[in-house]
This record gives sequence, structure tokens and C-alpha cells, in this order.
Amino acid sequence: MTDTPDRWLITFPGPQGCHAQQETAVVQRHDSLGPRGHRLYVSEGGVQVEIAEGGIAYLVSAGGRPAPDTPVHAQPLR
Repeated sequence: MTDTPDRWLITFPGPQGCHAQQETAVVQRHDSLGPRGHRLYVSEGGVQVEIAEGGIAYLVSAGGRPAPDTPVHAQPLR
């Protein structure tokens, strides 16, 4: 894997047609891999996400939130 950041800002999509502020979570690199074989990142609130090369995020656990129908957005924090 190429040089990837230790922390990412994950943004959850809001309901369709809604202009409310979107929920976010900061996830930190974990020592294990997720179900797709990519590095696993975890937040203090229980959000778990795999992040592949290129910043493609796969949600593993939404940390008690309803799982969104669309992908989450991952922004690297350097």
C-alpha cells in the first residue's frame, strides 16, 4: 500500500433532498484489515471503515447510525 494517512475525516451522506449539515467522524488507522483486505480505520464512536488506495472508503460499521445507502466520503487528515 502506498503512503496513506493515519487519520481520515469520514462524511456520511444526509437524507436525499435534505440540506441539513452532514454527520462526520474522524477515524484512526487500526492494526488490522477489513473484510475486503484493505486497512481498517476506527473512530472513538464505533465507526469502522476500510480505506483502499485512492481514498475509496467502504463502511464496515456506522457506529450505531443508520447505514447510508450511498458511499461515505473520506478526506485524508495529514
